[in-house]
Amino acid sequence: MSKIIGITIGDPSGIGPEVVIKSLKYFLEREKKLTFILFGDRYVFEKNQSLTGIYFKVNFIKGKDDIKEGAVNFLDLGIIKGEYPVGKVSRLCGEASFLYVEKGLEFAKKKIIDSLITAPVSKKAWNLAGYNFSGHTEMLSYYTKKDVCMVMVSGNLRAIPVTEHIPLSKIPSVLTSELIEKKVKIGLKFLKRLGIEKPVIGIACLNPHCGEDGTIGDEEKKIILPAVEKLKRENIDCFGPFSSDKIFREWIDGKYDIVVGMYHDQIMIPLKTFYFSKLINFTEGLPFPRVSPGHGTGFDISYKNIADPNPMIEAIKFCERLL
Repeated sequence: MSKIIGITIGDPSGIGPEVVIKSLKYFLEREKKLTFILFGDRYVFEKNQSLTGIYFKVNFIKGKDDIKEGAVNFLDLGIIKGEYPVGKVSRLCGEASFLYVEKGLEFAKKKIIDSLITAPVSKKAWNLAGYNFSGHTEMLSYYTKKDVCMVMVSGNLRAIPVTEHIPLSKIPSVLTSELIEKKVKIGLKFLKRLGIEKPVIGIACLNPHCGEDGTIGDEEKKIILPAVEKLKRENIDCFGPFSSDKIFREWIDGKYDIVVGMYHDQIMIPLKTFYFSKLINFTEGLPFPRVSPGHGTGFDISYKNIADPNPMIEAIKFCERLL
């Protein structure tokens, strides 16, 4: 059996099922065939086939023994069997999307699939359904008991947020030198996965103008710089902290193999503004590759057949590259 890519279809109310179907059409038209297992609800999948007008042969399975090589296999969880809310947060779709990921994780742990791609979910919907995780990264870390980090990738541009899905107001109390060091070292594993043996790492600051020597905040002096200096003593080639406008310009110019930002939106703003169509999210530190497109549920454009499948296509290509 060839390597198998598992894909969860995401929140049924959002654009996840649509971009999954559009992406699979792209891969099914290639000469080289991949083997997929989709985790979702048949009703939702077929509703989105009708929406997109894209139909292809699907092998519905109940377990490992039913998998067909080179085909789109589908495990129907049977959660949603009739009409459901679209274009908005709901407990039902939160329940369904969480259980899709849970089933995908089960298959990954059992090594039935070789990698897992997750279409977007709503954190609010998960919470309404009683699953108190702030996203895929935190959920997968919890269930695998692994230290992980989010790596955002668009072509040769790569970035890591030290803190992830937390309010801005909490960042100063969460940010530590030890956390920065841990994220950098997990990020190094990712770069080595890509064959980059001697990476150059840029470290961003937290405050405007790098805190202006403590006059606009002292996290640079007390937290970030000590982490950079310690990493250097361990022969890790890193530089900083630098202000965002400087470091991202140099990053685009190819000076760094990866940039480490202090918070989620610090790295997301340049990536999503200028590199959206190729943006993916890779979770480094898991026992299997996990990738997702670098966008959200898109409730405002769901069920209009206008969602861009390119980030999902890039996610599948990235998994294919690693397998």
